[in-house]
Amino acid sequence: MNREFVGYVAEKNKPPSCKRLNNDPNLEPIRSERTASFARALRRCARGWLHQLQERVRAEIRRVGLPVHVLPNASPFMEEDLSDNAFAYASVQVLKVGKREDGWHTDGGASLLHAGLTIFGSRQLLVKAKGEKDCISLAQRPGSFYVGNLCALEHNVAHGASAPGSLGDGAMPQRKQVQIAVMLRSDLFRQSRGRRKYACPAPPQSCSAS
Repeated sequence: MNREFVGYVAEKNKPPSCKRLNNDPNLEPIRSERTASFARALRRCARGWLHQLQERVRAEIRRVGLPVHVLPNASPFMEEDLSDNAFAYASVQVLKVGKREDGWHTDGGASLLHAGLTIFGSRQLLVKAKGEKDCISLAQRPGSFYVGNLCALEHNVAHGASAPGSLGDGAMPQRKQVQIAVMLRSDLFRQSRGRRKYACPAPPQSCSAS
């Protein structure tokens, strides 16, 4: 029951420039119409903010002068519309409830601008700057939504032995509890996706959550 269903979200039949995610080079449109509709609506509502963010990033790229090996990754910011590239990929994660941690890690370039929506289940998202001991703990419950950068920040997801709000919880106690979450990733840093489809998590580590 640990599965991830991945696809892209097209706006007016305009697929992302790169159709690769999680080492899958031949992505197709996400099959869930509700997921696709949510991602498209999010992009439309956030268009003004995304344009402001793009101008700030462009100004910073011009100011610092990027190394040659990084320049190919700058083209989406300098030459394309961020409101088209943001949240271009969707993955629906279906996870069996059980006590475990993902381990501290950073995601690849498609998570430079990343959003997460919890449908069923509960867990703790732990986030910290690289090299720091203290972290922030974000409780994820049905309806929880966040937007962030999971490339620059280390994060760990802690799952409990039980997860209130899971599919199969309460009314169907005889069934296995299942968590469902939707992750939206962006068509950015195409030369540095860096997230393997079948990666083994690092050994669990603890931090003092605040």
